[in-house]
Amino acid sequence: MPAKKRKISDFSAADSWLMLDALEQFTGKLDPEDTESLEVMQLAQSLTAKISHISHTALSSVTAQDLREMKVYALWLDFKSDGKEKACERGAVEVEDNFLTLEATKQLIKVVFGHVSRSTEAGCRILTDIILLRLATVLSNDVERMYILTEYPIRSVKLHEKRSFGGIVDYILAKYPTKSHTRILRTPMDALDDATFRKLGSVNIFEAKTFQQLENGVPQCILAMASWCRQSGGEEVMRGAATTGEHWIFFAYKRGEQASYYARTEVYQINDDLSNLDWILGVIIDWVENTGVYDPFEYFQITD
Repeated sequence: MPAKKRKISDFSAADSWLMLDALEQFTGKLDPEDTESLEVMQLAQSLTAKISHISHTALSSVTAQDLREMKVYALWLDFKSDGKEKACERGAVEVEDNFLTLEATKQLIKVVFGHVSRSTEAGCRILTDIILLRLATVLSNDVERMYILTEYPIRSVKLHEKRSFGGIVDYILAKYPTKSHTRILRTPMDALDDATFRKLGSVNIFEAKTFQQLENGVPQCILAMASWCRQSGGEEVMRGAATTGEHWIFFAYKRGEQASYYARTEVYQINDDLSNLDWILGVIIDWVENTGVYDPFEYFQITD
């Protein structure tokens, strides 16, 4: 006689634990770099959420309301009196033998302004890519390199007793030893899932958005950072940005026991004459170099 079919709600805690343990062991053997395996892992995460009665929210669907429900509260970042001037000086620094000079970067940006529609995220990423490549050449040397990891999966993480978050982020900016370049470029998830390796460097999360969706990128990126910090086990602070490539919002997240906070800037714009590019580059450089520092900031001060 076949076993009686049961509803999910009929399973005992012990039954659920056995299924969840089996799912965890199964997904732990999958290669996240493989597209099909990643799809199976995401389906398994959804099934895990169903069995454990946890509501899973994709990062792409996160709103400001989710931040409030997760007790993540906003503060503001304003430039210090000399902050913009210092950021401008930092952003204009050249590196010897770097073919992607500031002037060359500006010329490429002008080409994008004149020829690429930025009404879609794909168009915005072309501009963002140029700026991040400039940063990579400035911040890389024989000891350390800045690596640009695109379409990076953030594993589903429980941030509340009944809610988990996970999904794809547009950019991970990873600053790690130059000698690790083969591993981090070929198998970035394998590298950054390694707790020992992760401690060797630092990470920022950037989201690319159209101008109409730019503000939506802030809560999505904040909860991506919260998920990253939670799964890392030890990281409590992280910096990131939401950008169209032309417009930028910078923010820093700080994890807390009872409540967490993020401090954000207003929307900054690279003007048509590119007069703001130097200091925006300077801020991004500071973000990459000091992602683990919440306060004090080099160029900003926190206000309510």
